[in-house]
Amino acid sequence: MNASDGMTAVVLAGGRALRFGGDKSLVLWGGKPVVVHLLDALKSRFQERLIVTKEPGLFAGRTGPGERVVPDHSAFHHPLVGLASGLAHSATLYNFVCACDMPLLDLGLVSALCEAAPGWDAAVPVWNGRPQPLAAVYSRDCLEALSSAQAQGVSLMELLRRVRTRFLPEAEVAVHDPFGRSFEDIDTWADYRRVRELSLACAH
Repeated sequence: MNASDGMTAVVLAGGRALRFGGDKSLVLWGGKPVVVHLLDALKSRFQERLIVTKEPGLFAGRTGPGERVVPDHSAFHHPLVGLASGLAHSATLYNFVCACDMPLLDLGLVSALCEAAPGWDAAVPVWNGRPQPLAAVYSRDCLEALSSAQAQGVSLMELLRRVRTRFLPEAEVAVHDPFGRSFEDIDTWADYRRVRELSLACAH
């Protein structure tokens, strides 16, 4: 039995990607859109996988069995908004949530976070001394705090202080991902090239 059994994967694809100059969720990674690459990886851990987006039409024909595109209707571009939309559409209490541009996500780390989550509102890894809230597990019990946080315009980091958060220490993260590759994201084309190089290095 996987630690993630009975949980949902939520992939956030609602950002404006201004520095990238386009929708980075559809940039090719290994011959397929990076969001599809991520969903394919998560398929081995989660029976249901959600894509949260402001533009559902972009993903028409790109999802497979067990995958749903859910709308983020808010006019605001903020991780709190995507997180709230994902949790609201999920049918499970616990949900692994990640950004769409993290192609080197380590599934062993994902399992460790899922195992750490029960009994908490959130399970969040720490890397380089900082919480990594966009590769973490959240409970639907966070929805009330999320609503309040959005109304007050506070950050995702502040949300973690308002709910019962289990922080997975760096040493435990490193057991699965010793170089923190999971937290490498693609904000710019320079990031894309750098992460591609890391990916090729990992393959050798």
